[in-house]
Amino acid sequence: MDKNKLYKESQLIIDNFINEPLKTIDLSYWKGANIIVIDMINGFAKKGNLYSDRVNKIIDNTRKVLQAFNDSQHLFLCDYHQDTALEFQTFLSHCIKDTDETNIVEELSPWADKGIIIRKNSTNGFMEPEFQKWLTQNKISRYIVTGCCTDLCVLQFVLSLKTHYNRINEASEIIVVENAVETYHVDAINHPGDFSHMMSLKMMKDNGILLGRI
Repeated sequence: MDKNKLYKESQLIIDNFINEPLKTIDLSYWKGANIIVIDMINGFAKKGNLYSDRVNKIIDNTRKVLQAFNDSQHLFLCDYHQDTALEFQTFLSHCIKDTDETNIVEELSPWADKGIIIRKNSTNGFMEPEFQKWLTQNKISRYIVTGCCTDLCVLQFVLSLKTHYNRINEASEIIVVENAVETYHVDAINHPGDFSHMMSLKMMKDNGILLGRI
């Protein structure tokens, strides 16, 4: 790998992404789409080992999405771990079952109360049997996705969802709300929030996922 070439390519990617403004989501066009909210729970947005103020700051935009599509079906994919979860070999302990960290943030509770909540024991909610069951019954292949983290749970979910529809040769539309998804920033483990967020969005776009803003 040529370091200088990599630096130049990275700069070009950053410049192109930043200089291409994202369009505001057309509310009338996306009417009736499924709304997916990923991990907007206390353990990421309010407290705990994996709390991030960056995630806290997208609560309001997530609420705006839910308000704008109040009549759509709302799915909430939420971390819910045993205290012996293998995931904790990679990430700090978080969102242990039956603790307040697993609860959806209060600001979104009106929609959670009337929506579908699916608990997940990994970063990829697509793999959960309960989601798979819902997917087989769902007849609408259009999705609006919000939540955290852009480079983990959101990225894995939308790529899995898109490739699922590609596999069965069924048309689908998936849009990620750029200002209603976010990731964390930690210098100590070399996880730059802005860069990780941007590169994940680029990977989504490169795989046929649409991007927009609320």
